[in-house]
Parts: sequence; C-alpha cells; structure tokens
Amino acid sequence: MAKVLIVDDFEFARRSIQSILKRMGYDTITASDGAEATEKIRANKLDLLIIDVVMPKKGGIEALLECQSYLSGVKIIVITGNVSQDSDAFVSLTKSVGVDETLHKPFKKEVLIETVTRLIGKP
Repeated sequence: MAKVLIVDDFEFARRSIQSILKRMGYDTITASDGAEATEKIRANKLDLLIIDVVMPKKGGIEALLECQSYLSGVKIIVITGNVSQDSDAFVSLTKSVGVDETLHKPFKKEVLIETVTRLIGKP
C-alpha cells in the first residue's frame, strides 16, 4: 500500500486531504509543520509527500531542502495558498527541490485525486 505524508499547519486542510486519500485506499500519516515533517520523512518510507509551503517553525521548501537525501524516488506535491504558482521564481525553486506538482489552495477534490493517481497510481 502506498504511504503518503500530508503536511499542513491548517488542521482542516490536513484532515480533509487525509480523509480523501484514506477513502481511496492509501496509507496516510500527517504532520502539522515542517519541523514535524522532517522527523516523519526520516522515519518512514514514503511514496508521496504533500506539503504546504508557508508554515510556522519550518516552511515546506526548507523541510524539502533539509530532507533531500530521504526523498529519492518520493513524488512531491506542494500545496500553497500564499504564493503565486505562476511566479517564475517559485516554479524554478520548486523544480530545483524535486517538486512534481503544485496545487493552489483551495483545490477541488477531483484535482487532488487525479494528481495523486497520476503520480503514484491507484492503491
């Protein structure tokens, strides 16, 4: 079963994504900030990481940079509500840390399902 780590400081968003992915059959774990995410990235063999960009303690990009050696082969979706995903600098930065896809909040459930399925297949 594919394992997915969902990282977002907004509990409602984190739990909503987790609920959708659990119903699809994925094994999910969560973290509420980048610091907690780095611990869980190091402790688990992941297939997919869904991570917010702007969070307290440690942001998503910082967590990705810190854990690059643990993320080989892991598909990465960055979610953001605060950064323009059309910004050339943002696109360049996310690609440089191995991000496969960016979703701008709020996104539809169907977009999440399609993106996850495309990146790691069905459970």
